[in-house]
Amino acid sequence: MALAAAPAAFEEAAAPAAFEDSAAPTYGAADLDDTATPAPPAPAEAQSAAEATRTDAATSDRRHAIRAGLIDALPVIAGVLPFGLVIGVAVGESTVNNAAGWAGSFLMFGGSAHLAAISLLGGGAGAAAVLVTVLVINARLLVYSASLGPRFRHQPRWFRWTAPYFLVDQMFALTWSRLDTGVSAGWLRAYYLSAGIAVGLVWVAAIATGVLVGPVIPASWELSFATPALMLALLMPSLVNRPAVIAAIVGATVAVLLIGLPHGLHLLIGTGVGTITGIATERIQR
Repeated sequence: MALAAAPAAFEEAAAPAAFEDSAAPTYGAADLDDTATPAPPAPAEAQSAAEATRTDAATSDRRHAIRAGLIDALPVIAGVLPFGLVIGVAVGESTVNNAAGWAGSFLMFGGSAHLAAISLLGGGAGAAAVLVTVLVINARLLVYSASLGPRFRHQPRWFRWTAPYFLVDQMFALTWSRLDTGVSAGWLRAYYLSAGIAVGLVWVAAIATGVLVGPVIPASWELSFATPALMLALLMPSLVNRPAVIAAIVGATVAVLLIGLPHGLHLLIGTGVGTITGIATERIQR
């Protein structure tokens, strides 16, 4: 009996110790250190935080691009504002309907072509002559498009269809200066649209103002010289080499000799002959 009770007594005595050993908590260095790194967030929380960070960065980047586009557009606006006013005055003084003449500001969005169209229509030129003249004047935009095309290849489809509308000389210069600065596609898109829309709105408003103000300008101001003077001012900077000078001289001479032709055909023929002469002269020089 004594031998049988001994194990039971031993088990009763050992049980508390065993219980204490299994229940006793263990502490590591991290548990004792109040500065220990907290556990990383759950994957869903980490992903959400990363997306929020990217969204904030994209928003800040877009705002910076818009601000840069508006600032860079200021010198362009200062240049196109008086140009638009003169075109508006020319529309008001011509025989072209004022609404139709003003509509050219956003239908063509090109000063030289618009001014030429108003001058031709006011002089009785036919639609074909006006259309061909406008196409010849704006042919340089094909070069701009070909240059920017590879840089815009990765832009969204809607932007590639929208961007050409704002493509004029000044916009090409602004955009080209930003291409090799390491900006993202989204930044360039916001920059281009902000600058283009700002210039476009001022351009349309300037021509509208000229149309409205033109009729109330006193006749003594003699603004009839403004259109040919402006055309001459636009022509002079392009006369930088021999082919350009020869083309201008030949084209002007042919137009003057054929001035009796109807529907402004003398201007159309003079433009065509001058263009062909300039191209031929440039090839001969090579």
